Parts: sequence; structure tokens; C-alpha cells
Amino acid sequence: MWGDSLKTTTVQGVLDGLNEFAPFSLAEEWDNVGLLVGHPDAEVSGVLIGLDPCLALFAEAVAAGANTVVTHHPLIFHPLKKIDLATVEGRLISFAITNQLNIIGCHTNFDVVAGGVSHTLAKRLGVENGGPLTRKECAAECGFGWVGEMADSMPGADFLQ
Repeated sequence: MWGDSLKTTTVQGVLDGLNEFAPFSLAEEWDNVGLLVGHPDAEVSGVLIGLDPCLALFAEAVAAGANTVVTHHPLIFHPLKKIDLATVEGRLISFAITNQLNIIGCHTNFDVVAGGVSHTLAKRLGVENGGPLTRKECAAECGFGWVGEMADSMPGADFLQ
């Protein structure tokens, strides 16, 4: 998406690119998306993408020289009253700050956008002539879930396989 320009991109540049693809405004009101740990003006050395924020993912980013991690599920979901290093969340936040990692969450905004999580999974499974299961006011193919038709019928067990 950004090509060689990533070498001089700031975290805000990554956020702008993500927002162009899957606007943060499409996230559900209860969700927590965007920059969760870090600084928007930090220069990006590399980006690692993962489903869940976890120590293995953060350590992999550090080992690869990437200082920005984009996860689907947010590192901080509910408002924090404290950062307790005895909790997984507290240790992850501490690790991110200690290693100057920028952590970005793209949760329900990636779920609802055309070309996002549900749409991509449906296409990879061979679903055709589809659309969102529950529409959201944004675009024709914007919404939660994805429903359509399979090119060939098959037993459910074969589909799950």
C-alpha cells in the first residue's frame, strides 16, 4: 500500500493509510481503534500485523526492527484505571513502551469495510454473489458478516474442512 515511502513514514502516515482503507469512524461506538500506544509523530521503521496483541507478536516486531504493530483486536479495550504489570495487558503495555513500539488497533472498522476481514474470508472460502449480513450506513458492501452462495454445493463438514 505504501511501498518505499514507508521508510520515511510516520505513525500518523500509517494511521492515515489505514483510515483511507477502513475509516476509524466506521468502528462501533463501544470499540477502541486507532493509536493505542505510541506517538503519531514517530518515524516508522517497519510494521508487523497480527490478529491479537501478544508478547510473541511484540517480540517478533522488535526482533525484525519494526516499531509499529497493527492488530485486529485492540490491546486496550476498556478504559484503564491502572497499568498493573501483574496482568497480561499491563505487561504488554510496559513491553510496548519500553521498546518504543507504536500499537494500532483496527477492529470493527476492519470487520465492516468492503475488502475487510469478513469480505476477505468469504472470498477465500469461495463465497460468490455475496454481501454483508448486516448492513452499515457507509457503502453498498459495508457491514458485519458476509453471506452469499457457494459455486458448488457441498456437505457442511467438507466446507468446514
